[in-house]
Amino acid sequence: AAGEFGHMSIDPLGELCRCGNRGCLELYASFKGPIEQASRRLGRKMGIEEVVALAQAGDVGCLRLIEDTAEVAGRGLGIIGAAINPGLIVIGGRLALAGDMLLNPLEQSFNKHTLVKRDDVSAASRTKFVASRFSANDACMGAVGLVLRHHGRRS
Repeated sequence: AAGEFGHMSIDPLGELCRCGNRGCLELYASFKGPIEQASRRLGRKMGIEEVVALAQAGDVGCLRLIEDTAEVAGRGLGIIGAAINPGLIVIGGRLALAGDMLLNPLEQSFNKHTLVKRDDVSAASRTKFVASRFSANDACMGAVGLVLRHHGRRS
């Protein structure tokens, strides 16, 4: 289970997760809850793409849902950053379609919650955040990249 950071418990009294633990980061940093909130607020079933499109069109409620998710994810990534100090964090999945609406508050939250503060290191040494270009199959493409690097086909 190494690397399953989404299943770190950040609230031991929180909701029950599918893994059997309570209060896992995934419950708060995924977009499942915010989609349900948007669906209730707008009175129809919503998907990530619709929520992102509404936020881009100026719907402040949908924008807030994205920003709130980014805040929690940034806090969780800050904890992870204290342990492994990643040079790059790639945000995958369909929520990556939110682009800077997600990445900017995510990076701000990460910087607030990580051990090494943004002003303490050079720009080249800071953790960088990017959205995956392969939102439909990002995990598969990452695995392909690891195989290619392992076999000397990619640096």
